[in-house]
Amino acid sequence: MSRKRTIDADGRLFQERWEGEYMFVLQGEKPVCLLCYEAVAVVKEYNLRRHFETKHGAKYAKISHQEKQQIAQELKGKLRSQQNVFAKARTKNNAAVKASFVVAEEIARASKSFSEGTFLKQCMLKVCEQVCPDQIQTFKNVSLSRNTIADRVKELAGNLATQLAEETCSYIAFSLAVDESTDNMDTAQLSIFIRGVKSDLSVTEELLDVAAMHGTTTGRDIFDAVEKSVIKNALPWENLVGLTTDGAPAMCGGKVGLVGLMKEKMQESTKLSLLMNEFDRRFSDFRAQHSGFAIFASPFTTDVCTAPQHLQMELIELQSDSGLRAKFQDATIQDFYRLLPPASMPQLRLHAARVLSMFGSTYLCEQMFSIMNLNKNKHRSRITDGNLHAVLRIATAQDLKPDIDTLAMEKRCQTSGQKTHW
Repeated sequence: MSRKRTIDADGRLFQERWEGEYMFVLQGEKPVCLLCYEAVAVVKEYNLRRHFETKHGAKYAKISHQEKQQIAQELKGKLRSQQNVFAKARTKNNAAVKASFVVAEEIARASKSFSEGTFLKQCMLKVCEQVCPDQIQTFKNVSLSRNTIADRVKELAGNLATQLAEETCSYIAFSLAVDESTDNMDTAQLSIFIRGVKSDLSVTEELLDVAAMHGTTTGRDIFDAVEKSVIKNALPWENLVGLTTDGAPAMCGGKVGLVGLMKEKMQESTKLSLLMNEFDRRFSDFRAQHSGFAIFASPFTTDVCTAPQHLQMELIELQSDSGLRAKFQDATIQDFYRLLPPASMPQLRLHAARVLSMFGSTYLCEQMFSIMNLNKNKHRSRITDGNLHAVLRIATAQDLKPDIDTLAMEKRCQTSGQKTHW
């Protein structure tokens, strides 16, 4: 059986002599006729000979083998030239698509109107006329219309959201910063930022979601929006460490703690009781976590006996390690915990991750609202929530960058399949 397969495979290898005999050349995995550009599905001499004799035999029957070889070489040269032209055209089209994504990202980051793309293109063409007039058609191929920029912004934001979803899968601890503010159309916009820590104790902060709240903004409404966002992004509640809202952090042990926090908001009736309860809860949170913060900041001087039981053995091992003690003096606190061996000190690393994941304030939310007001103002009051949220995701991106190469490649595939011209 193995021998038969070998003979069969060898028999279907394209032979160079077929170029002159049957006017065929191998393109990819299929033989293509140099005379009519028709491809043959199976690489077999019988199929090539039958095609040549049936469709071209009458014309080339009296031509010598040497003449056919010469004709085949000339036709191969023409085919290569055509392919080079098409390749260059594809390259230029791909560059034009990438350029439209690049401009769209810059427009979003600068909080400019989508229609600015048309003005930018006019400027580009004027510059091109003076600097490189022979490339004017290439610049004309860059689509920067308002609709194109809007589409590109949505696709860029979608790519960032996909990257973040992949990123959050590796978080061993994360916290949320939540705040809401109204735009110039009196629509409440809820911003949700996530601060996550991976197993290597690297920290990232990104915009998790923006939710337009067309109605009431009670504690229950806010909780429902947060819960929906957490579920939508497949975040594990058990890894949720804290929630920062109203400008101050609060500890919450997963979903139960978050529900309790929101219920408190719904039950508070007067401004005075709200203020008193807020202060009491905030300070009680910090008092309850004081021991954990002390262990994180000073692991070599903390009293092992007062530490949580699951950390005691690892703290004893840590405090007896003179090498790690020396590194603690030289490294930053975050870098030091990265030096702890994951196999022997997993709980201390997890404890550090939980502390590192906490937000200190809702500064990122406030910063996002400033960007929101630049984008949705009296001159752009009709921008949709979807477009606004896409712009905000791009403009607030911290470590993530849109994968424009992949987006352009997807566009090129769509262009090839749908025969769309850009």
